[in-house]
Amino acid sequence: MISGDTTYSEVIAEKAQGVDLLFHEVISRQGLEQNSPDFQRYHNSVHTTSDELARLAAIAQPKKGLCFITVCSMAPKNLRA
Repeated sequence: MISGDTTYSEVIAEKAQGVDLLFHEVISRQGLEQNSPDFQRYHNSVHTTSDELARLAAIAQPKKGLCFITVCSMAPKNLRA
């Protein structure tokens, strides 16, 4: 199953049960928390955090899982010109 940019979804967890491969996007909870409240609020509304993906995978029990990272951290200290 391929899931693109999305928040945590019980429907995805249910539909993905037992699939051969779950390909899902993820955003780092730790990286997210290094950013402004507005940044966090927005990205929490459109992405699945690492802890949410772990919960989804525990429900779905795919044979294999593959995730792609959407955003790690856009905190100024991590950006370079």
